[in-house]
Parts: sequence; structure tokens; C-alpha cells
Amino acid sequence: MRIMAKVDLTALGYDELCDYLRRESGLPGPRANLTLVDQTATLLPRRTLSGLADEQDEYLAMCGVAGMARACMSQAGQADAELDQLAGYVRDPRWRLREGFVRGLQLAAVDNPTAVAELVHRWVRSPDLAVVRAAVEAICEPRLLKYSEMCAAALDACAVSTTTLSDTEAQPRTDRWRGLEQTLSYAWSVAVAAEPVRGLPMFEALEAAPSPLVRRIAVRNRTKKRLARLL
Repeated sequence: MRIMAKVDLTALGYDELCDYLRRESGLPGPRANLTLVDQTATLLPRRTLSGLADEQDEYLAMCGVAGMARACMSQAGQADAELDQLAGYVRDPRWRLREGFVRGLQLAAVDNPTAVAELVHRWVRSPDLAVVRAAVEAICEPRLLKYSEMCAAALDACAVSTTTLSDTEAQPRTDRWRGLEQTLSYAWSVAVAAEPVRGLPMFEALEAAPSPLVRRIAVRNRTKKRLARLL
């Protein structure tokens, strides 16, 4: 386990901050330091986060994007317009930036679950599969599914996005299409485990669906321990 010395991120100058984040990023390596991403996203002012989001270094940009997404959710009346603009990050070819954006939404959901649930409800109905995937990933996080409103939003997101994906099954398989399938291959297990009374009948319907794609998604979710314990 990587142990970091306690550093006040807010006391660092911008260049010092960037050097520190690079040094403690855990990269190159198998795993980025996500704890530091969360700290950066939570503690730093928006001006600093915006600068980080524009950096070429992927880890710095990940920290900035996470913080910008989190900050947007705290501004009533401005979140929708700014988040729609920031949604460009969910289409970014750099997967860490996409992960950072989703992580920022998840951080915001800890303090503002209603706003995030409403955003997910809207985004999961987008024609852009990259936006749909981000919405599903944002809500299907076990630590967030402690309230009935969030559980309902997670099940709804899985159901709507699965229908969207199956409706395009005959079309050419793009990277965004495959990405959404990959996300749904675990997301159902998270949502159903959090709300089994409503979720299990929905999942059983997946297993009986005429679509080979939908049945394949169900089979993959069955392999997840959180769901296997219920079935």
C-alpha cells in the first residue's frame, strides 16, 4: 500500500501542486492513486481544477476533471449547462479522463444524491452512448446505493440503457457501443444487489429476453459475487 505524507494541497503553488500530483500518482504502474484524485477534487478551488483539467499529463487532467464535475453539481441552476459542456470528457480517448469525470459525479452524489440521480435520469436517455455509459457508471457504485432514491435511479439507468443498446444490436458495433455493453456487464449486479426486491424480477426478465445480447449481459452479471449470493 502506498503511504503518502500529509500535505496541505491548498497550500501548494500551482507548479508545486503539479509536481506533487505527478510524484504521488502511482503512475506509471498498474493503478493510479484514486485517493489523491478524490482529495484533489474535493479540496482545491475551481480555478486550480480548471487548470489541471487542461494539462497534457493524463493524471493531472484526471484530477482536474473529477473536481470540475463535482463542483458543477454544487451550483444550483448552473449544473446542467456546464455539465453538458463538460460532457465532452466522457468522449475523450483518454480513459482516465472519462474515469475522472464519473468519479467526480460519484463524489458529488455523497452530498447531493438528488441532483446526481436527476442528472443520471436525463443522461441515460441521451442518444450518445458515451454519455449513457457515464450515467450508468456514475450511479452504479455500491457506496452510493444507500437510499431508495439512488437504488431506483440505478435500476432505471440499467433498464433504459439496456433497452437502448439492444435496440441498436443490428447496427455496426462502435467503441462506444462496446463500452456500454462492458459497463452493463457488471452494473446490473450492483443495482440488483442494492435493491433485490425490485431488482431480481427485472434481472430474471433479462435472462428470458429474446435478445442474445441482453441474455449475454445477464450471464456476465451472474458471475459477480454480489449478485450470485442472491440467486
